[in-house]
Amino acid sequence: MRSALAAYLRECGYDVVEAGTTEEATQALRLDMKFDLAFLDVEGDDGAGFQLAQTIRKHRPEVRVVLAAGVPRAAAEAGDLCEHGPTRRKPYDHRTLERHIRRLLAR
Repeated sequence: MRSALAAYLRECGYDVVEAGTTEEATQALRLDMKFDLAFLDVEGDDGAGFQLAQTIRKHRPEVRVVLAAGVPRAAAEAGDLCEHGPTRRKPYDHRTLERHIRRLLAR
């Protein structure tokens, strides 16, 4: 799912950095790269997606965070944490997600 979404967003003109684990994402965020948005799955890595979202909000507050969750309880928790836009419930349509990202980045 991650690779298909990344490919779609690249076709839409976005620069995408993929991370397969929370540790990879954390390392990417530590680099001196500019990130506008982080799209995180909160169900993998034993809930580490929530921790990563909190870390981003604390250390990189300019980065908008979109949290994805398929389990309703996780989606509700993600919505409580994410103030830059609602959580996205899986499964989601790539076009709908791209429009949501475009709106967030226009703010």
